[in-house]
This record gives sequence, structure tokens and C-alpha cells, in this order.
Amino acid sequence: MGDLNKNFNRSEFECNCGCGLNTIDYELITIFSCLEAELIRLLIVEDVYIVIKSGNRCPYWNGHEKGYKDSTHPDSIAADYKIFITETGKQVSSELIHKILDKKYPDKYGLGLYWNRNHLDVRQNKARWIV
Repeated sequence: MGDLNKNFNRSEFECNCGCGLNTIDYELITIFSCLEAELIRLLIVEDVYIVIKSGNRCPYWNGHEKGYKDSTHPDSIAADYKIFITETGKQVSSELIHKILDKKYPDKYGLGLYWNRNHLDVRQNKARWIV
């Protein structure tokens, strides 16, 4: 049981530099929960889990990341993540995740598609990129 909801702990969103910054926008958690439910339905699996690769970033750590000048991570509204099927440990396709979110939220949020992970941020305007 997580301290943010049943699946997430605040520590998962902590800055990777170790500074302890771990604030996160609850809208992001809500979207992740809806995405988990949608993937379970679409893939006909019992459960999936999300691994947060990068959540919050303090100004120091954000300066070390590629694309940091446009980053929403320091605003506590973004996460880079991977999703796995619990039963098999197989990673869910980043392309599938991107398509689901783009269809569900066509006019808002930041969605980044990387070869092995995804990015989601809850900015109110639409932003899309593929790396």
C-alpha cells in the first residue's frame, strides 16, 4: 500500500540526486491510476505496475538532464516511467502507452515517447515529442 494511493509512494517521485525533493501533483497520480486500469482492460491481464524512472528534479539535478531547459520535472508535475505486466514482467510497449494517452487527452498534457520509456506531465497545454 502506497502513501499517495494504493500503488504509489511519494519516495518513487523523489529527485534522483538524493536531495529529498518529493512533491508531486496529484493529477499525475490520478492519470497513472486510470492508465493502469485501461491497460489491464486492453491487455486482458490481472495487473500492471509503473516504475518511475525520474519524477521530481531539483534545479541542480535538472541541469544534468538532456532537454532540461524545457523540463516540467522541477515543477513537480512530470514523470518518466515504464510499465510492466505483473504476471510476466514484460514491459508494455511505449508506443501503445503513448497512443492511449494521446487519444484520451488530445488537447492537453505533455507526452514524450522514448525508445524504452514514456514521459507524462500535467501541463494544461498540449505538448508531444518523440525521441
